[in-house]
Amino acid sequence: MFSYENGLILALLMWIWGFISVIIRTNSQMSRNLKKIGKKISWFDLSLKDITYRDAKISPIKKIAFFALWFVILPFPFIFTSWVYVFASTFLFVYRVKKNFGMPQSYKEFQWKLKNIDMSFDEIIKEMMLATNQDMSKLEDVKEEIRLSMQENQRDYV
Repeated sequence: MFSYENGLILALLMWIWGFISVIIRTNSQMSRNLKKIGKKISWFDLSLKDITYRDAKISPIKKIAFFALWFVILPFPFIFTSWVYVFASTFLFVYRVKKNFGMPQSYKEFQWKLKNIDMSFDEIIKEMMLATNQDMSKLEDVKEEIRLSMQENQRDYV
């Protein structure tokens, strides 16, 4: 059961799923919704980053090369560690899932909407404010602040 070959097969399957899941996440509804407010999901730590002019101008070939290097080529040799790769990958997966357990229900609902509903800029900001219990009377101010932030990120690299 815990033979090297079984661990190798399982590690290979987990490696394949790893880079497929990155492709799915970067092309998901959540990613499209976040782009509307000038954010993107980081490939490495799943945190949110600002979209800059430089990000928008990166050629598809560079994006593919970056992806191939970090998620295909570099992890491949670790597959041969067999069960070590399997246990490490499983631990990281469980950690990501477990850290969301303590999240408030309003934030979970906001995350669900981001992942499953095509929302407009205004809807995203409104739902974000509801999830973080902000004063809704400041909705227009927050929208304007985010628009200015998006414009500044675009100007920084022009």
